[in-house]
Formats: sequence, structure tokens, C-alpha cells
Amino acid sequence: MTQLSRFSLTQRMEPLDRVGKEFFHWGLTENPFPITGTSLRFFMQKGQYLQAINAVSVVLRERQGLAAVYGEVGAGKSTTAKFLYDRIAITEGYKVAYVGNPSGTPSQVFSTIVREFGLDPVSNQVSRMQDQLQAFILEETQLKLNNIVLLIDEAQSLRKEALEYIRHLGNFERGEEKLLQVVLFGQTELIDIIKRRGNLWQRVVTHSYLNKLGASEVMDLVNFRLQVVGGNVNVIFDEGALEAFVRYSDGIPRNICKIGFHALVLGAQKDESKISEHTIIQAVKLAGLD
Repeated sequence: MTQLSRFSLTQRMEPLDRVGKEFFHWGLTENPFPITGTSLRFFMQKGQYLQAINAVSVVLRERQGLAAVYGEVGAGKSTTAKFLYDRIAITEGYKVAYVGNPSGTPSQVFSTIVREFGLDPVSNQVSRMQDQLQAFILEETQLKLNNIVLLIDEAQSLRKEALEYIRHLGNFERGEEKLLQVVLFGQTELIDIIKRRGNLWQRVVTHSYLNKLGASEVMDLVNFRLQVVGGNVNVIFDEGALEAFVRYSDGIPRNICKIGFHALVLGAQKDESKISEHTIIQAVKLAGLD
């Protein structure tokens, strides 16, 4: 008996839907609450996120050197970092590199930085790669007049040695301008790590904290995401559901996505005309947030 004979070959198999019928049920063109990945179409440019981007943008434009953005897990730091990366990448006169996982050895981190700037590492020795980066930065800023930006996400995982090497790179300057602009994104402990290194903390020009969202901000984010894919929060959720949504999300964008995704799927499977509070509570349990 072959393996295939265990299954019925007479039953017609239906392919997976490209867009789930659960979202069509609500008149949506796609899932507005993806739990994994970062779709910048769903990035809401307002409130604390816009303030953080504006604060960092001034530091970059004026070539002041070092900025930090930090907050709780799931608060939107990585999305903010990637939005900023895309914004810088399309701006004339800028070259930008993004490092998303800096937890390796200093050699691994510097190798990643070198490659993200489009170079091949000349060596696996940090000192030689540091010299290579400085030569690159000098050529780009002094001959080509470009502004060089390095974005490091999950910066709280940087080893002490790597952080110190990056600080040295940030010291590279001509006159009153820094030749390399560095933005560190990380969890709440990042700011404590920086403060413990007084020589690094003194060089931070601006630091932005991404706090939990308030009730009205949660509502704004939910409605914004729904509108991107053709929906409206008051059409899809009843009042009790929205109150529960706000309460159980705890103002964390990642929690909002988890609850929202499961609520839309459950509500459609139950053929609800509006998502109920009971469905939100079920979604919270499925999301592991109860």
C-alpha cells in the first residue's frame, strides 16, 4: 500500500483562498491585522509615532549624530524603524543602512553594517572594517556630499564591545557636523544600557519613548487599519466589542493585531453582522492574552 492510498482520491480538493472569505465577510480586501511581518501601509503617521519620526529626522538633517527610540515589546518600534528607513532611502542625498538583528559578535555586527552599505568586508577584524567604514563615510560625505545614516533595531541586544565600536564610529566628525548619523531602536532597557555608558548617553541628541496607546489612540489605529482595506470600525464592531478590544489590547499595537485578526475570523465564522463583545473575549483567548 502506498502512502497516497491512505487518502481518498475521489474527493475534489479546493485550493486555499488568496484572500480569506472571513475578510470578504466584512467587505475587506485583505487582512488588516497581520500578526507577523511589517506592512508600512498600516503604519499610522500620527501621535507619538509622528513625533518620534520628526525628532529623529531633525537630528539626521542637521547631522547631529545619535538618536534613540525605545518602548515596550510590541509598541511599534520596528515598524517605525522600517518606515524611517524607507523614507530616508528615497530621499536624495542620503545613504542608509538597516541592521535588524545586532545580537552577534562585534565582528558579525560590523560585517552586517558593511554589507548593508553595499560594501564587501575587507576582513573579519573589527578594526579593519571600522577603517573601511570610515573611508566610505569620508568619501560619501566629503566628495559626494551624502548624509550617511545607520539604523539599528533591537539595539538592546548589542554587546558592550559592539556598542563601544559604534560609539567610536559616531565620533567621526568634521567641524560641527557628525559624518555618521546613528539611530538606535530598542526595548525599554535600551535607555538604561545607554545611560550606564555615560560617554554614550552624553551624545544622544534626542530620545523618544513609544508608550502604550490610550483608548482613543487604539480606536484610531483599529479604524485606520480597517479603512486601508475598505472597512469602518463602527460598521464591523459593536460598542461592547470596541470597549473590550481597547481593554484587552492594553494599548500595545501587536496585541491589537492579534485580537483584531482572531475577532474578524471568529465573527465571520459565526456569521455575525457585527463583532460582539463575546467574540472579542474568544479572540483574546485565542491570542493568548487572557
